[in-house]
Amino acid sequence: PTPDPCEPPGVRPARRLGWQGAWSARAATAHVGATAYLEGGTVSGLGPGSLLADQRYAVRERLSTTAAWERWDAHDTTLDRSVVAFTFAATAPAAAAAIDVARRAAGLEDPRLLRILDVVVQDDLAAIIEEPLPDARSLTQVIHDGPLPSEEARRIVGEAATALASAEARGLHHHLLSSDTIRVLPDGGVKVRGLSYEAALAGI
Repeated sequence: PTPDPCEPPGVRPARRLGWQGAWSARAATAHVGATAYLEGGTVSGLGPGSLLADQRYAVRERLSTTAAWERWDAHDTTLDRSVVAFTFAATAPAAAAAIDVARRAAGLEDPRLLRILDVVVQDDLAAIIEEPLPDARSLTQVIHDGPLPSEEARRIVGEAATALASAEARGLHHHLLSSDTIRVLPDGGVKVRGLSYEAALAGI
């Protein structure tokens, strides 16, 4: 699986305590507490072939991982579509807060915010079902290819800022915004990922 870009490279899962080396002690403490809920390197033993929400979502492949959560490629068997399952332990200290903000974020309609399709709590496992962005690239990846023209940089930042403003109007804030959580689509569209719930799990 690909390490989550929000975490320092080359760090073992149980020791991932920082977001780009700059998380607060509070966030680090929350991260350490969450590692106790990981089994066999996955959240609650989740793996390819696992089923969620009364067998509606079939997990296929792990896309990224941190010490507190994972993202999985999954299939919605009811609507026959691909989705992404953002999974974490429902018994983690900040799980209730993450579930709450995810449910609130699901009501947002700004197309520049990654859509929350469903929120599932199944025994000791929680999953936030996100829309997939298979061909999107993080702003980090885009910048890595070379400097952006100033007009294009302003456009991308402006799109992200507008999306965040619409969320703020509903009382939701990102708190972990970075060039990795801003995704650029092949057609130039912009999506902001991880609104509120990633920060909640980090104790921020």
